[in-house]
Amino acid sequence: MLTPPAPRPRLTHHFSNDPSVRFGRLVVEFTVGAAGDSTLAAHETREREARERSAVEAIDSDPFVREVREHLDARLVEGSVRPLP
Repeated sequence: MLTPPAPRPRLTHHFSNDPSVRFGRLVVEFTVGAAGDSTLAAHETREREARERSAVEAIDSDPFVREVREHLDARLVEGSVRPLP
């Protein structure tokens, strides 16, 4: 059987001092607007891209990879490098 989480003292205190809540009414307002670059998805995308760039830079600077490129005319397939988890 699941039990509900205990109320947070700070939030409970804050809301219990509000007269509208004490009388059984709580009003929540939302404003719709452009999220911009501050969304979680945008943040995760920037982090993933930074990790991918770092992985490509690490491979490009690897001495073995450089040697293979020079002597065997190898090339790195764009988009094939993935960072380690």
